Amino acid sequence: MEYMSGGDLMELTERVAPFEEDFLRFYAAEILYGMQYLHIKGIVHRDIKPENILLDSAGHIKIADFGLAALKVFGSTRITGRVGSLIFIAAEVCADIPYNAVADYFSFGERDEDEWDWKAHLKALPTRSDLDHSIGRLEASCKAEFHHIQQSLQQVSNATTVLQNTCSDLSSRMSSHDAILERQAAQINTLYLMQDDVENRNRCNNIRIRGLPETVPNAELYNAAYAIFAKLLAIPPDVDIELDRVHRTLGPRGRDPQRPRDVICRVHFYRTKEDIIKKARVTEHLEYAGARLQLLPDLSKHTLDMRRAVRPLLDVLRERNIPYRWGYPFHLIARYSSKNYFFRGPEDLPHFLRDLRLPDIHLAEWPTVPLSLSIGGPTRLDQRITSSATSPVRPRSPGQVTAPASSASDIHPQ
Repeated sequence: MEYMSGGDLMELTERVAPFEEDFLRFYAAEILYGMQYLHIKGIVHRDIKPENILLDSAGHIKIADFGLAALKVFGSTRITGRVGSLIFIAAEVCADIPYNAVADYFSFGERDEDEWDWKAHLKALPTRSDLDHSIGRLEASCKAEFHHIQQSLQQVSNATTVLQNTCSDLSSRMSSHDAILERQAAQINTLYLMQDDVENRNRCNNIRIRGLPETVPNAELYNAAYAIFAKLLAIPPDVDIELDRVHRTLGPRGRDPQRPRDVICRVHFYRTKEDIIKKARVTEHLEYAGARLQLLPDLSKHTLDMRRAVRPLLDVLRERNIPYRWGYPFHLIARYSSKNYFFRGPEDLPHFLRDLRLPDIHLAEWPTVPLSLSIGGPTRLDQRITSSATSPVRPRSPGQVTAPASSASDIHPQ
């Protein structure tokens, strides 16, 4: 909207009046031309008065405030409506008689007091009965509208009540479903631990030899494993150590010469396997063909992941000289003040630390149950045997094994 810095004609009248004749002609002409332009466009202003005649910085006028204007009034078209400022409106407007653009010229013109028909204007004013009738119609209209609004609000209230009841029902169902899901998750975790325990039981006679060079061919793996175990147990060559099978784990050969593939050995007797593991734990250096070896129990990947996750806890137990051992399905048993304390998962950690009077410990992200439970997947892959790794023949010699006894050293990867 254009800014009219000259104010309006009413302000100018209060400052300058009385006007000179040329002054009056100039503004009367501009107002008249403005109204004619509006009437040509079919617009009846219906509120021509000094306050709605604005002046720009050069003193030219612009007609403003079209809030009461009527549109599309051409030729013989008539409109109705008692609108405008009372002092300036025509009699037919005040009487609510159909009128056209002539009403604007009445507001524009100036008449002597003798020419002004005050009685006609007063007679055209609404009477008390007219006002009562208008007020009655307004009240009826308002009551109907309020009744409609009240009905709409009642419908909204009813719909809100239904939604609240539905939400409460859904919330109760979700709580029930959450409880069911928690129980099912616990059951699934228990089943997975049981399956993991079955896998570990299938591996319970296995020994994992880590570090045996890839240069040892598959045909010699049996003899190499036999020589390593015989030296550890300090048994003569004529005493038999029954090995059911010996083979390397699956994987690309020669991927990293510094990290050869592990060798899996299944010992026929569980007691013999335990003796070998115990001897390996108290042996500081175990070598074969110049390579340093580790002998480890063959555990499932999930069990190893859980043991790795509790390493910070194991470090604190060793610092405090608190003895511990592993249980199956997976749990940690610590002995303190002639009592056993159990750790099965992160939910047991606060009570476990409090009972053993240990500081707060943060465990890494706990291994979760995989989405696809493939029973025996890794186990069966590890148990695949190459044709040259299961020789039932006794080794001719113990091979190049050096295993000097030394102080105890825990070589578990857990």
